Amino acid sequence: MTIVAVRGVLPYAARAAWIRGQRPSNANVVKNDGFDYVRRLPTALRSKEIDDILRCLGQGALDAHFIRSIAPSTFTAVLGLLRPGRMLADWEQALAHNWWIRGRHYGTLPSRWHVYARFSDLVASLVDIRRRAGMPLGMLDYRHLMHAATGVANSDLARSLLLAMRQDGLQPDADCITAYLHCLVWDRRPRDPDLGDASGAFRTAPINTSLRRKGKHPFAPAPGVYVVEAEEAFQSLLSRGLVVDEAFMCHMMTAYARENDMDSCVKILFRFWNVDAENFETQARPYPPGHPLRPTGRLLHTIAHAFGATNRVTTSLRIIDQVSTAYDIHIGIDVWEEIFVWTFSHSWPRGSSSFGLAHKTERLTLKAVEQLWQVMTNEPYRVRPTLRMYHLSIKNLTQFQRYDIVVGRIREGLAAIHADNATLSANLEAHRSAWLARGLGAVPKTSKWALKRRRIRDVGVAQRNAVMLKRWCRWYYEQGNRGPGFRRKPHEVLPDGTVQKEPPDNMRFTQPFWAYRDVPNFLAEFANVGPHIVTYRTHTGFVSIRLRWHWPTEEEHMRNHRLLRKRQATLMKQHRQKMKQWLLEHKQELAEHELAMKEGAAPAKRHRDGIFTSYDDDEDDYGEDEAGDKDWWRRR
Repeated sequence: MTIVAVRGVLPYAARAAWIRGQRPSNANVVKNDGFDYVRRLPTALRSKEIDDILRCLGQGALDAHFIRSIAPSTFTAVLGLLRPGRMLADWEQALAHNWWIRGRHYGTLPSRWHVYARFSDLVASLVDIRRRAGMPLGMLDYRHLMHAATGVANSDLARSLLLAMRQDGLQPDADCITAYLHCLVWDRRPRDPDLGDASGAFRTAPINTSLRRKGKHPFAPAPGVYVVEAEEAFQSLLSRGLVVDEAFMCHMMTAYARENDMDSCVKILFRFWNVDAENFETQARPYPPGHPLRPTGRLLHTIAHAFGATNRVTTSLRIIDQVSTAYDIHIGIDVWEEIFVWTFSHSWPRGSSSFGLAHKTERLTLKAVEQLWQVMTNEPYRVRPTLRMYHLSIKNLTQFQRYDIVVGRIREGLAAIHADNATLSANLEAHRSAWLARGLGAVPKTSKWALKRRRIRDVGVAQRNAVMLKRWCRWYYEQGNRGPGFRRKPHEVLPDGTVQKEPPDNMRFTQPFWAYRDVPNFLAEFANVGPHIVTYRTHTGFVSIRLRWHWPTEEEHMRNHRLLRKRQATLMKQHRQKMKQWLLEHKQELAEHELAMKEGAAPAKRHRDGIFTSYDDDEDDYGEDEAGDKDWWRRR
């Protein structure tokens, strides 16, 4: 674990075995990477080093005496600093979009779900130890813990915290109920933590609804659970006279969107903000600054997510423009990215097991992604796209075979990556200077662990950018090779629901100069950032070029070793099958000889190996061939 370093945190079932344990000796403390968490925690609290605080709690989680010895006021301060939004703010961009290039055992950065799972286990362990020791937590402590559960979107952790709060005689306030509703609607922990969250994870399609109804969806509950939980939370707030705020109503809209109940979402917009989804000339309800229901960027993101997940992207654009104009709210890049991701998700052709159910849902055309790109990058918005938006746009253009503009899009993405890498290089140089200054005895501004953590993040982001460029280049010359034996052109769904099967399109036939002029020019321009070995198809065959030498990484060595072991196992299995077949044939031959011997048709001789064989008088006696080799029978 390289990011949050909460090593030693045991699963929930095994926690009772070590909670009653005593504090380890000093020898064990030194053995634990030489890090004395007992002495380091006060220093980390004074300097507010979140990395060191989390490391102290992670390595001291097995020490029940250490957790119990923390003063209540200090424990409250620790919980206030351990919010994942504050702790993982600089890691979110690196962790959120690295899973699709990292695979199961690739890259420096771990999976985001591994980090969140260990953090959730740490929080549950702290609460369990304090409550078992007879040290009840206060309302402020539970509020900090609910915010921690919100940062990792763990509904199980939030539900257990609410239960512990009621057992301690405390009543959840509006912030705790809002945090629980957030965890409920945004919890999408996969079954395999090594896998990431797909772009259409919350898509309200027939295939997702069918999986939820059968109980096979990886994270979503049965149909109707979101709405029931949200309405119960809303009635709980109203019965106690608590004031609802913008965050709670945004979670209510998200819960209705999970069940594809967009009429309720439209009613919430009209009831609380007087925003009509059909009549955009209505005047929005004014709210003074500081009012709990005054819209912010959160409402814009919720509208983009709720209407985008239900394939109402055009409606979401109009509502967002109306709300941002009425309340003078800037449309952030996260809102544009949410709209762009849902547009790409609803336009991408579905196949495999979900092919039949996918065509029962209205799908956007492939050109809708490029149309949205032109809208948001031109006046009046002038949005600067993120790397993820470049990635999805290039994937869409290569699938749509817009080779007239995809090269320019790759150049723009390469410029954005160069700017990102320049920032990473400056960060690495600052890390090196700070590390050398610590070695020379200078007063440290940050801890060694924080410096190491930032370096791991920067190196991981640089690796992700390099893999991203290689994918863009590979898509360019591979998608043009469609035809027999390659990926075919996607089918279009007509308004009446029928599927129009288009013939396969192939760049090497429709544009004769593509394989002989365009691809070589493209490879010459991007030879330093693309794949080191390039293979593409022409009119007469295949072309394979090694553009540069590639030094294999440790992960590639491990992958090649696994492939070699798998190949050796396959060969051994084939060899055993051949030997088994040979023995079966040999047993049949022995049976025939035994039958002939009983009938007296042919004499037989028993050799020292116990095999009965027939022989004639003109053969060499005693099983010896003409060359005098007595072991000839072993090589039959």
